[in-house]
Amino acid sequence: MTMAVAIWAGFVLLILALLALDLGVLNKHDHAIGFRESVRWTAFWVAISALFMVAVWTIYRFHWGGFGLKPGPESTAPDAVMSYLAGYLLEYSLSVDNIFVIALLIRTFQVPENMQHRVLFWGILGALLLRGLMIGGGALLVHRFGWMMYVFGGILLLTSVKMALDKEPERWSRGLVVIRIGIIDLGGKPMLDAMARDPDLAQVVKATESCLASISRAANLLRASHPSTRLLFVGILNNADSPDKLQFWRSAGETANIQAALDRFDAGLRNLARSVPPAAFFDDRAWSKERWGSRDAQGLPDYHALKVGDTITVSHAMGDDPLNSILSDGHAGLVLNALWCASLTQAISSSLGMPVAPITAQEIQRFLANRLALTPP
Repeated sequence: MTMAVAIWAGFVLLILALLALDLGVLNKHDHAIGFRESVRWTAFWVAISALFMVAVWTIYRFHWGGFGLKPGPESTAPDAVMSYLAGYLLEYSLSVDNIFVIALLIRTFQVPENMQHRVLFWGILGALLLRGLMIGGGALLVHRFGWMMYVFGGILLLTSVKMALDKEPERWSRGLVVIRIGIIDLGGKPMLDAMARDPDLAQVVKATESCLASISRAANLLRASHPSTRLLFVGILNNADSPDKLQFWRSAGETANIQAALDRFDAGLRNLARSVPPAAFFDDRAWSKERWGSRDAQGLPDYHALKVGDTITVSHAMGDDPLNSILSDGHAGLVLNALWCASLTQAISSSLGMPVAPITAQEIQRFLANRLALTPP
């Protein structure tokens, strides 16, 4: 047996001996491992890994088995130690995904705490054998079919969502989920241009149906895990009302077409709310129009400022002044957000029957006065 083979054989025997020590001696009797014990064992195994650096340095320093004789990045003992340390730290950080999978499996199969270490031990041994097969097969699939990467990512994402939904079922049963998405897909200028031309264009219908399908999948996933959780679906805003877009779509036909396209989306949300009770729909466009106005029948801007109490007036304008409805980056301003939250709590109370105290006008005024450094009414 050559020295190199002996070194590799010794390495394998060392790993097997440590595994046997772990399960056969140190954890011979099954028990629940607490936080302090976990910290101690983690420190122990990290120390073993650190001591192994001494063996790496010795092997390369004295060229046992011919290690360190060939030119390369590990030609010297310090280089070999640094390569080992870099690889160890990289794999240690990447093991976080293993922790996620382990937690998922233990939770899914409801493994008792006193058996978790034994299950984990044999699971890791199985992983050592299966990982090579899975990596090789997965790499082949990804190389042959690039779209498989999205399939693997989708499986992991759905699994993580389900894991989150299965946590604290009692709180979920009393809880509320507010779903408000779609503005990115349906609120950009290219999409609004398409809506203004024809609300029945294929790209408009496809984008709308895609958003609704995503929301429906999320709602059904929530409902399957938590039948009593309330769902509130928030309708789509009309981004044609944004202050930076008022110069576009200034005709009755274009305005009506955009509204028709957005009506299709909101109609889908209303139908979804009826199909997955307890659920409700919040009309965001109607809320905005009631407070700031909208375009008139000819498509021309017909907006007005909104007074909150006696001292606060909010303009339908864009900029970083807190009294503007929209900030420079396109997000809602302070006052708009405060008023929207107040209306949302009212909808939660009235439409879903949840014991949520509505935010009063006086509370809004005091909040805004403090933030805007104005005198409270």
